[in-house]
Amino acid sequence: YAQMALAYRYWTGISVAQSCESALKYYTLVADKVARRVGKLGGQMTLRIRLIEEAEAPDKSPLLDDDLIQYYQFLADKGDLQAQLGLGQQYLMGGRGIERNLKLAQFYFISAARAGNTNAYGYLGKISMLMKEYDVALKYFTTAEKEPMGQWG
Repeated sequence: YAQMALAYRYWTGISVAQSCESALKYYTLVADKVARRVGKLGGQMTLRIRLIEEAEAPDKSPLLDDDLIQYYQFLADKGDLQAQLGLGQQYLMGGRGIERNLKLAQFYFISAARAGNTNAYGYLGKISMLMKEYDVALKYFTTAEKEPMGQWG
């Protein structure tokens, strides 16, 4: 934290002579530390959520508030594939303050599938199975398996 604070102080000139070069030096040191830490973690997925909510959730399953859900919906509506898949999964499974809603899950997975994501086709197959639409499920699973890199192929 100290290197980050020093970098900011040099960048803005607080209690030290303003120096972009010194600020860059300290920001680079911080960035290198973060890169090494992320490398050790294996590049795990980062959950975009406010830390205060995570600390308040006693079951280690943070709630998603309305503002955050609306943000993801905004991203999904703008074509963000990860937001579409994330919302689809959240509505499919329920939990973390979101009620299970197969129709909304289906909506977001259809958006992702139209963008060519084969995992979305797999999830659509799963939803179709839950709705007992087995012929539709087969069609989705068949489409999903055509791409061997997806989790369904």
